[in-house]
Amino acid sequence: MSNRNTTPRRTLTIVVLGLAMVAVAGLALARGPGAGHRLELMVEHLDLSEEQQAAIEKIHEDAAAVRTEHRKEMMRLRNELDGELLKDEPDSKKALALTGQMGDLRTAQQKQRLTDRLAVRQLLTPEQRDKMLTMRGGRGHGRHGWDGKRGRGRGHGRGHGRGHGRHGGDCPLDD
Repeated sequence: MSNRNTTPRRTLTIVVLGLAMVAVAGLALARGPGAGHRLELMVEHLDLSEEQQAAIEKIHEDAAAVRTEHRKEMMRLRNELDGELLKDEPDSKKALALTGQMGDLRTAQQKQRLTDRLAVRQLLTPEQRDKMLTMRGGRGHGRHGWDGKRGRGRGHGRGHGRGHGRHGGDCPLDD
């Protein structure tokens, strides 16, 4: 097979992979519970005041904008890494650098989730915080999630089991 015939195929493969990743990301976003659903659960279980609801809603909205930017950047990095790995002779330094950038972005995402969680926690009364902790469950310790059903626990890949978020169930802490 000549080199002229493989270049269009590689380009087509990269385009198809990119489109598939965008489609999968869109489906994943559509599946998960939104901030509105999490807020409804918090209102129901924690008896939030209107002021608390408004402040938490603002935190969730701001967090959603940051998550969107993180997802777009992660997609860009994955596409760039995939493109590099499709080369006949990938540049290992570039591939490793892209992998490092992806790791840094994952760390930034985790820090942002924690920052948002702590901001919500600050808005709660001590009683509400205690109640939230007892209701979190679903982390593989035999407890139940926010929806009263057993969560998927740790050690299982995303998307398996009943739970939508990292805590199993529809925990409002899953941002």
